[in-house]
Amino acid sequence: MSQPVAYDAEGRPLYHHPVQPETPAPEPVKRTQVTSKPSSIEGQNFSPHLRTQYANEQRVVHATRPHEPTRYEISDELRRKSERSRERYPRLNLSEGEYVILDIKRHPIGMMATIGISFALLIAVFAFLALYPTLYDSSMGIFMPNPSVVYVVCLLISIASILGGSLALWVYLQNQFFLTNECVIQEIQEGPFSRHEQTVS
Repeated sequence: MSQPVAYDAEGRPLYHHPVQPETPAPEPVKRTQVTSKPSSIEGQNFSPHLRTQYANEQRVVHATRPHEPTRYEISDELRRKSERSRERYPRLNLSEGEYVILDIKRHPIGMMATIGISFALLIAVFAFLALYPTLYDSSMGIFMPNPSVVYVVCLLISIASILGGSLALWVYLQNQFFLTNECVIQEIQEGPFSRHEQTVS
């Protein structure tokens, strides 16, 4: 037991106690949408922190970029390739120094179904036209349209079949895929008046 170092006025012993260092208070952690998320979710294979961070967290700047990006110098060969690609593909929005490396079109085997349906319809129409006079002569009082009327109707069906097949082939062939030195461009034609473009840098 330690000895008293002094006595107070009433004779009670006083003991020496070492000064305890003050522990600093922990700094408050700034909580954001990222730090407030759990580190994992049971049954999921993604990080909630990253998922939230990639979801454009409000009032958080992840990286800065200059307002006026620096322009880089392009070589004469790259400029010639870019100009050649712009002349060959005027509908593509190519940047300065960008040129087409690969142009992929739809495979011709995909046209077989459309051509086959059109030809089958035409053969059926012409076969009906060849047999109709015989059916008309042997109708025996049964009402059947005049052959001239049937010829006109079959002619209209044949024209519609040819035009429809040609339009389907045109839509099919308008779908293209371009690979440039900067990005990938896909032109998608879903119908005669429905067309959009996808670009992946």
